[in-house]
Amino acid sequence: MSEDTKSISEVGAAVLVARLSEHAKYLSLDPLVGGVSANTYLLRAIAASGQEQCWVLREHGTNHSGHPATLEFALLKALHRAGLQVPEPLLCDVSLTISAYPLIVMTFVRGSSLIPLNMQQAYIDLMAQQLWQIHRQPLEDLPALPQRLDPLPEAFDYLPREPQWRELRQRKLLHGDFWPQNLLWRQGEIVGVLEWEDAAVGDPHADVAAASVELRYLFGATGA
Repeated sequence: MSEDTKSISEVGAAVLVARLSEHAKYLSLDPLVGGVSANTYLLRAIAASGQEQCWVLREHGTNHSGHPATLEFALLKALHRAGLQVPEPLLCDVSLTISAYPLIVMTFVRGSSLIPLNMQQAYIDLMAQQLWQIHRQPLEDLPALPQRLDPLPEAFDYLPREPQWRELRQRKLLHGDFWPQNLLWRQGEIVGVLEWEDAAVGDPHADVAAASVELRYLFGATGA
């Protein structure tokens, strides 16, 4: 979580709970650690049935440099509708009346970002499959995203010309920050892909290269 002071009040959190679940009673708003691009909290409530309900609240605070909340919300909606493993976005508020910052509320996904040391290769293989699924998303089904230009466009001149290589020249959906800390795992499966504020359209090799560097930092050469 960023270093911003919590800008949403208890009253504001209770208003969100009322909008999310009729007759639910607000319990708490607890900071979640991890990212620095947004103020992230666990919003807890008790339903009329007595069952606890949890959501994730993301404020686009002073450290945020990604997409506007409305665009991020629309992207998450489209990806969730397409069946990708992203939290379901439930509410977007940019009125600045509940919080000093634009905010998004989404479902809480239980999982861990830790990769067991003895399972590195299996987890990395699943990461590659997940990234392939992201790159396969039809762009026409997504909101308009910025283009991420290849800093070395001439590199495509060295690709083979055969038809099976043609897809590598196409622009794809990029996650923009695909690494283990932005993934949630449960029982050896990816259950959540987080942090979509840097998503763009561009060369899919950009995601692959960035993920490879992160894995090398985490696990050494065997992790890349």
